[in-house]
Amino acid sequence: MGFSSCDGFNLYYRALKKTKYKWLNLEILVKSLLDPDNDIQCIRYFTAPVSGKLDPGQPIRQQRYLQALSTIPCMSFHQGFRRWIAEHHFDSHGHCHIGALIHTTTITLVVN
Repeated sequence: MGFSSCDGFNLYYRALKKTKYKWLNLEILVKSLLDPDNDIQCIRYFTAPVSGKLDPGQPIRQQRYLQALSTIPCMSFHQGFRRWIAEHHFDSHGHCHIGALIHTTTITLVVN
């Protein structure tokens, strides 16, 4: 019996965004990566709502994808929220420079 987890943000931005492939069946992906003897009981999908600030259609597309994933019986969804943290760098003179923004997804799980 096995469980698999997927970080939706990293999946999209690291593997799918710059491709034509946006609709990935996670059950097929997980099963193709593991030995056939593994029995996957649950795939946990961790995500957070997208803002739609730059692309107003993004939240609608995200919801459609989540609806499609919800048809996979072994999927479970865990919603969190996003926050952006400025990454600070100090040079040799002690001056602070703000670098890239680091994305973090905070997930709150309730265990029964």
